[in-house]
Amino acid sequence: MKISESTYQLALYRLNGTWVFDDLEMGLVEEPLILGMTEMIDSLVGPADRAVVRFCRGEDVFGHTLLREEAHEDGYFYRLKGTDRKGWLCPATLHYFPDGHPDSISLLIAPA
Repeated sequence: MKISESTYQLALYRLNGTWVFDDLEMGLVEEPLILGMTEMIDSLVGPADRAVVRFCRGEDVFGHTLLREEAHEDGYFYRLKGTDRKGWLCPATLHYFPDGHPDSISLLIAPA
C-alpha cells in the first residue's frame, strides 16, 4: 500500500515458515521473502507471525537500512546495515522502485 509518493507499507505474514505479503494493487499474492529475507525479518521482529513493514528508497529514514550488494538472477542481495545478514529481493521489488533496484532501502518493521 502506498503511504506517500515514495513510501510504502506492507502487512507481512508467515506461510509455511516463510514471510510473505499480498499487495492486490500490484497483483502480488503470497509473494515470498526468501533467500535470507525471512531470517533477516525474524532477527528484527522475533517470534511474531505477522509484521508491518514501511519502506522507501534511501538510507536511515526509518532506522534500518538495506544496502545493495550483488546481483543474483533477476534481483539483488541486500545486507542489513551494521550486520552480516543478507537477503535477496526479487523483481517484485520493481513494483515499488520502477527506476530499478535502489542502492539502499530504508525500512521500519515491527510485529503486528
